[in-house]
Amino acid sequence: MVGPDLYYALVQEDGPIEWGTFVAFLLAGALWGRRAFRAPSARAAAGALGVALFCAFAAGEEISWGQRLTGLRAPEFFLANNAQQETNLHNLASQDVRELTMALVLGAGIVALPLALAPAFAGALALHLLYPLPFTGELVEWLLGMLLLVAAFARPVGWTVAIVRAGVAVVLVCALSLVATRAAVGRRGDPAVIAQARDETARLAQDFVAVAGIRGAAPTHCDTHARLFGFVHDGGIPELRQGRFAAHAATDGERERRRHFLDPWNQAYWVRHACDDDGRESAFLYSFGPNRRRDSGRFALGGDDVGTYLLHTTAGDTPSS
Repeated sequence: MVGPDLYYALVQEDGPIEWGTFVAFLLAGALWGRRAFRAPSARAAAGALGVALFCAFAAGEEISWGQRLTGLRAPEFFLANNAQQETNLHNLASQDVRELTMALVLGAGIVALPLALAPAFAGALALHLLYPLPFTGELVEWLLGMLLLVAAFARPVGWTVAIVRAGVAVVLVCALSLVATRAAVGRRGDPAVIAQARDETARLAQDFVAVAGIRGAAPTHCDTHARLFGFVHDGGIPELRQGRFAAHAATDGERERRRHFLDPWNQAYWVRHACDDDGRESAFLYSFGPNRRRDSGRFALGGDDVGTYLLHTTAGDTPSS
């Protein structure tokens, strides 16, 4: 059985599930495109081409068209309007619209793709609707990519050949996702930039303390976990836009970055506040660090994440930044 820590690591950004989703959609797009050119009729070609284009689009969206991986800053429009502050289109839509779109895509797979795959598409749809675990959406996206990849092998070859080819493709997807994850974890950062991020989270922590002093209450609460830009926008905390963090900007580029609460790698700064029934409580501000993926857990900073604690009462952990 997969433990919560392992599950959490698998479904994080730049983790095996996300990379597996990207690879699955990319391979599926290539195979459906190949089928489109070999289709026996214009109708079949149009259908296969439609699936190919959808897969290519989904692959690009999954990695924000390379923007997050390269560390380039997203354009102003996406920083202000995209839920993830990344260069992709699907996160411009509301969560309800995204969930409805996924349900429609899975439903279309049930009726339009090989009948033998209908139960698998139906299972993915049920998982999407029930959402039994956090990050279930990441698992559903992975399943959709894998099912479209398997469906590309279903015809016109026989089922025995199709199953063997699909099995090889699944193994290839898993292997490539692990390689990509390992490469992401291995990114090393410039010590000067890491020091800059550490200084910025310290300034942000000072801003949070100042807000708490003004309001007479902590601006965070248990179960808070959000990108700082969204937290400030949704929580109505304008004081954080005028604090030590924002005031330290010197250039126009720096002012834009800090206005949107981005770290030196142009990724979002996050705020997290966790509690449990054993009396543990921890709150910290953090950046994903140079590898641009979350390594921290609920109660403590981890990996190469750079951050500053606001409070830390987790037994056995030493507050650090």
